[in-house]
Amino acid sequence: MVLKIDYEVFKLVRAESEQFWFDHYTFLIVDKKSDEAEFIETPIPFPFTEKNETAKAYTKTFRKELRQFFDGIKDENEFMNWFWGTVDDGGQNLTNFRIFEDKYHLKKITDWCDENSIPYYVDKSDWYIKKFIGE
Repeated sequence: MVLKIDYEVFKLVRAESEQFWFDHYTFLIVDKKSDEAEFIETPIPFPFTEKNETAKAYTKTFRKELRQFFDGIKDENEFMNWFWGTVDDGGQNLTNFRIFEDKYHLKKITDWCDENSIPYYVDKSDWYIKKFIGE
């Protein structure tokens, strides 16, 4: 079996907690509170994105002075206020962040697959994936 990474799988990594389990026998991904979860013998936690994780990762791409400014902010709310004030221009800056965010999530899934020896392929023809993957 091979895990097909398409929008249906991709969107699950956006959960902000360990909400889903992967069954390496059936390759099903289920909500850990579901009835199906009871039948998974050795569940593997599906990767998730902690709150503000992508925003923090994106600031690492900023020029040095701006990156240091964001590194110095310890309060989550203040960080996010500054982040959105910097990124959300309704134009190219916001578009660049959204593309980064999608690529970040895809890498998170593929890294998880590699770490857990799960064969996978990225469905580059998927309506959502092809918007940001590029050829």
